Amino acid sequence: MTTTADVVMGFLAGSGVRRIYGVPGEGSSLDLIEAARARRIQFVAAQHAGAAAIMAATDGDLAGRPGVCVTAVGSGAAGAVLGVRHAYLDRLPLIVLSGCPPRLSRRLGWRQHIENRHIFRSVTKESATITRARAERLIAWAWEEAMGAPPGPVHLDLPADEAVGSARHRALVARGPRREGPSPSAVRMIARLLTRSGRAVIVAGLGCRDLHVAAALREIVEHLGAPTLTTPRAKGVIPEDHPLAAGVFFGGRLEEELLNRADCTLAIGLDPTEALPRARRFGSAILSMSEFRRPPFPFDPVAEAIGDLADGLVLLRENLPPAGEWNLAAWSRRGAAFRHRARGALAEACRLRGGQGLAPHRVVEIAREVFPKTTLATAGAGAHALAVAAFWETYEPKSFLCSANLEGAG
Repeated sequence: MTTTADVVMGFLAGSGVRRIYGVPGEGSSLDLIEAARARRIQFVAAQHAGAAAIMAATDGDLAGRPGVCVTAVGSGAAGAVLGVRHAYLDRLPLIVLSGCPPRLSRRLGWRQHIENRHIFRSVTKESATITRARAERLIAWAWEEAMGAPPGPVHLDLPADEAVGSARHRALVARGPRREGPSPSAVRMIARLLTRSGRAVIVAGLGCRDLHVAAALREIVEHLGAPTLTTPRAKGVIPEDHPLAAGVFFGGRLEEELLNRADCTLAIGLDPTEALPRARRFGSAILSMSEFRRPPFPFDPVAEAIGDLADGLVLLRENLPPAGEWNLAAWSRRGAAFRHRARGALAEACRLRGGQGLAPHRVVEIAREVFPKTTLATAGAGAHALAVAAFWETYEPKSFLCSANLEGAG
């Protein structure tokens, strides 16, 4: 007999999932773990459900498909909220499978009964309850929703009696997100404004971390000769030893010196969670390209293109005049000069009183000198993450992991 838990794990195994994370307990969680073991999916046990959700979300982020977190009945789901919120704010694909009591027990008593969908309502994209009749259809739907722009967590409840019931298996396959390209007229408008403006600064956000987007971004950066700032989450989309790499965009006052000298700023894949919530006055026009419509930023773009970023950047490149016509050699060098000055200011702020001892930024610099370029580094939440992001050079997308909103330790 093929159970509902078998169908769920069979779909995940067929879609490339090799490990799941969680804290085992009552309800359907043990049935899911056993079904995963039968399909050679490793179960990674965590001490806390919040940590399990963070690990699963990071696994999904690096693998380019949803991570999977399994929680137990009641407080297990509540404990996962911190990690699920992290995935929600950082746009990480995640499927949360939470156990819940058998349907019959809900009529007999309330032991450990918490409505999981209410717990996850504000930190997930969607929520549903798996039944044996539509188990495979629901897990396929959750996969597609988690990957759709913007990526994020999707929650599925699995009652204990449904988990062990006989379910229909139809061999569905995972489908990637369906993303449309941006409006050609919107991209042409951005190209015209860039051509008129001349001196541009590019700010690359977490939407650029996909390898195809990063490659298209680098072509645009080099074609325009534009100094490029990256948010901490986007570090590595432009190698930080590139002559046009201008350092890290924190959304504060430090980078305003460079932005205000530009004729325009092109924000690519910049997410609201990566910009500090404060009023700004920019001396240049703001142009924006992103994959999805977002809540209001602290600034309003003059022109905006919404849609698949890889396609949009290729189209933008095709609508720009030949490289070299701007005669911006001096402007191109401003990126490296700004990065040097910004690091100097941060180093001074990090320096210990009296000049004695090892300053925090030197720890990061020494570590960077010692470890290979391909090292994957992580930074926890807090103000120290800013110093780590500024002084740890990154050369590939997704090789520096941190929280975009500087919250959610783990």
